[in-house]
Amino acid sequence: MLPEEKTALNGFKIGIAYYARDEWMRLRQLFLKDSTLDESYEDWLTGVAKFTQNAVIKGQEIERIWINVDELVKWCKENAYPMNSSSRSEFVVYKMQQLDLLIP
Repeated sequence: MLPEEKTALNGFKIGIAYYARDEWMRLRQLFLKDSTLDESYEDWLTGVAKFTQNAVIKGQEIERIWINVDELVKWCKENAYPMNSSSRSEFVVYKMQQLDLLIP
């Protein structure tokens, strides 16, 4: 399973939603209907590591975006987004914009 990511043209950073274990557990509870979530935190970490390794081999720059689930839920509600993988990806882009990480 691929982590939430957004990439633009070559040379742009790829943002990966990153969660602490407790945030991951909360995410699983709130996004229970989202079948794109891995079964366990360990499975998710393995997927992130594989994705990151492949992206780096291809010359992509990876940026971890630490996600606070309460902030994500609030953002989804404020922007009328469903709580799913697409919304998590959009939230990563939003956070990257806030941090000025989209411009190489």
